[in-house]
Amino acid sequence: MAKLVEVTVARPHPGKYAEFLEHCANFKKLALAAGVEEVWFNTGNVGRHLGCVVAYQVFASGENNGKINDTLNEDPAFNAEVRKMSEICDWLSHDSYYQTTI
Repeated sequence: MAKLVEVTVARPHPGKYAEFLEHCANFKKLALAAGVEEVWFNTGNVGRHLGCVVAYQVFASGENNGKINDTLNEDPAFNAEVRKMSEICDWLSHDSYYQTTI
């Protein structure tokens, strides 16, 4: 089964970049504890994602993605972290991709 990768792009509000990255670290701990295989973040310094944070979450499969997201959606600590992040950023996109072997 192909792995699934969720890619989320956020633009932290002016003056909130460092705080947003702190929340990203908390988000990562919670996601990994729930079973997400990998979580990493890139910071945009050129181009259309200048000033943005791009988050990647890797799941074993689409089914695994659904089960873990259901778990996270019921987790009060996870939801509180996402609410805090939402207060200091604009969410630009959230997409899912299946890993492809070519």
